[in-house]
Amino acid sequence: MFKSALVLAALVIGFAVQAQASGYAEIYSCSFTEPFVSFDYNSSTGTIETVTPDSYLELPDGSLKVNKTITEGVSFRVVSAGKFELVDNAGVVLYELEYTLNGSDGMSDTVYPFDLKAKTDALTPMDYLGGCSSTTLPSKNPNP
Repeated sequence: MFKSALVLAALVIGFAVQAQASGYAEIYSCSFTEPFVSFDYNSSTGTIETVTPDSYLELPDGSLKVNKTITEGVSFRVVSAGKFELVDNAGVVLYELEYTLNGSDGMSDTVYPFDLKAKTDALTPMDYLGGCSSTTLPSKNPNP
């Protein structure tokens, strides 16, 4: 079991590095609850698009407009086997991802391939845990 987990982690790292080098856009979709924040990281463009409860604006016709916060110049850094960071262009670690196959957004039954930790006060002044999936590694819902 441990050996197969290491092999899978090595494959994830290899894929992430190859994706960056080849220009393939791996999209990481991440979410937290309390606060309800979600973001998508695009490895090809180096951008994070964040949505918070304040991002929604109700228009006069009753429809909703979503104003996403865009963070540019973000890179995906491999720290070690199964551990990754999203780092801004000043070198500040924004988020830590860990490949566990047991990530959680803290509320739903969805199981994410990655655990997520916010490392800045972009959300709040403390660490918040969440979960991430990616284009290659989707999340699973045991109770659809």
